[in-house]
Amino acid sequence: MGKGDLLPITEIFAGLCTHKERARWLLSTPLDVILRDHRAISAICKRADFRLGSAYVSVELAALMAVRRGGDVPLWHRNMVATVRCVLRQEAGYPLASRYWLRRWKFW
Repeated sequence: MGKGDLLPITEIFAGLCTHKERARWLLSTPLDVILRDHRAISAICKRADFRLGSAYVSVELAALMAVRRGGDVPLWHRNMVATVRCVLRQEAGYPLASRYWLRRWKFW
């Protein structure tokens, strides 16, 4: 897959230099883009040796395509997505919880 074969949004992802930048891009990208371009995004992650990014794309894709009972994503998928997003937020340098939630739940 040459660089000219990518859509502009995935070209931006391909041009990122650090795992931190890639993690921020993945967290800010709409899920419909990940669903549409998951092959290109996974290939870019593998080429950059960004295993966490590949895992994130796989887990999000599995949750998006999961069979829903009663209209909700199965609990296992929700837990996996939450776990991978948490680790990805850490890689991106974001706080794991906002001060608002910490105060609300009396952890702050």
